[in-house]
Amino acid sequence: MAVDRGWHGLLREVALLAKAMEKATEKIHKDTGLTGAQRRILRQLTKIGPATVSDMARENGLSRQSQQNLVNELLKKEMVRQEDNPRHGKSYLITYTETGKAAFDKARDEEDRLIEEVLGSADEDRVEKSIHLLKEVRAALEGSRI
Repeated sequence: MAVDRGWHGLLREVALLAKAMEKATEKIHKDTGLTGAQRRILRQLTKIGPATVSDMARENGLSRQSQQNLVNELLKKEMVRQEDNPRHGKSYLITYTETGKAAFDKARDEEDRLIEEVLGSADEDRVEKSIHLLKEVRAALEGSRI
């Protein structure tokens, strides 16, 4: 069965959108000194609370060592700190510091301003339908046997 060209066009636009978003967010966050990966860690900690490096790595689809390297960079910048883990004697919990929370909040505010500037007049129903479609495509790709 031939794939409709419309789907190829959609997937191409999603890929181009991801690149454009990456460039735009790097531009608005250049003064924070945080990379996209570091911002994702702060976002994750804001969402789920303190977590081990292994837990974060599993959720992010990264190796534990790659996640540890990112956390180490944030530790040096005093954006996160290690806390004792009551469930495990050797594995620390990582949580954000006040500095990290402030940096994340500032980054989020800048992102919100960009979203409002770009999509402020978008119809809510179209946005919700687009989100639904993109979730379906992602789920299908994640469940694919490729």
